[in-house]
Amino acid sequence: MNLSPAVVTNINLGISSSGSIFQTSGGYSGIGSVEYRRIDVDNYGALGIAKPYFSSFSNIPLKNELIFLLELPNPDIQNNISRKSMYYLSPINIWNSVNHNGIPNIFNNNIPEQQKADYEQVFNGITRTVKDGQTDISLGNTFKEKLNIKPLTKNEGDVLIEGRFGNSIRFGSLQSNNTFNGQPITIIRNGQREDEGNIGFLPISENINFDKSSIYLTSEGVSLPINSPISNFNSYLTLPPTQPNKFLGSQIAISSGRLYFQSTNDHIILSSGKSISFNAVGSINLDTNDNIILQSDKIYIGDKEANQSALKGNITVEQLNLLLKAFKEFLDITSKLTTTSPNSINALGSTAKIILDSISDTGQRKGINFDQCKSDSVFITE
Repeated sequence: MNLSPAVVTNINLGISSSGSIFQTSGGYSGIGSVEYRRIDVDNYGALGIAKPYFSSFSNIPLKNELIFLLELPNPDIQNNISRKSMYYLSPINIWNSVNHNGIPNIFNNNIPEQQKADYEQVFNGITRTVKDGQTDISLGNTFKEKLNIKPLTKNEGDVLIEGRFGNSIRFGSLQSNNTFNGQPITIIRNGQREDEGNIGFLPISENINFDKSSIYLTSEGVSLPINSPISNFNSYLTLPPTQPNKFLGSQIAISSGRLYFQSTNDHIILSSGKSISFNAVGSINLDTNDNIILQSDKIYIGDKEANQSALKGNITVEQLNLLLKAFKEFLDITSKLTTTSPNSINALGSTAKIILDSISDTGQRKGINFDQCKSDSVFITE
């Protein structure tokens, strides 16, 4: 099986693709196919069409990137085993760049001097360093070269997938102070940090604090250098969580400018073997069109040392209604007194005592007293 080098001249990305490649490569069934021109034959050969070699993995090349072609059986193999089609492998890593590996138009020599100098440095063993921020290579209809996209640092045994835009997946092992401990780590990163300068060929490592969005899946042995905006656990009575940057166990850490979780059909369930901690620089808000239900043996409001029992609403109202009724009866009696004779005053006192004793008896019969107004599970600060 021979591999033939070719340069990409167009790509079928759908009906909006430029030129006629959408029709000539099979329409929607040919999405991902490229138009190419071979560079290993005289006059560079005629334009041809090649399909992606892999079905479940896509690495769409850019215009003016180099690819390898393979001639293999096509869908008509059942009728004619000798019928062949061209397939292509991933772009050739000619510049060792994660952003692009396009080259100036090799079919003519009308290349600007600055652009030619940029690329001649590579052939002379010098790392490509574009000075003016552009190279004027046509890489497609919308794709623009980003000179500040950097490759990731590599560790022994790593498996890396790096996109063209500062996004990546690393399947590696935990490294600390150049020490290899053999424990796995997986890092998914979307967007590199923006303060690393514009020299694109200098490698960088992922940074959970400054990369735009990232997910870290770790195992035992190494902590993550997380700079949390707030890490106090003052609400804990005992055994607060370990600080985020000191935890050494297996964990999943997610970092981004904003996190949004949505369940479209069923519940969102948070379950923990210990506690669930919420930390916020601002407020913690709960909004719902239905109920908010807290079920617990003890609920402390305002402080973990809260010791004032909250009042039970219905029982407190019932007790207060009894008191109001007693005062009403007392006032009704006093309003009918027309004399201040000792006998009248004595009668008033006797009547008030009878009413208060009656209220006490009624409360006892109903099993109500002031202590029962106090909650056994909800406590507030003084």
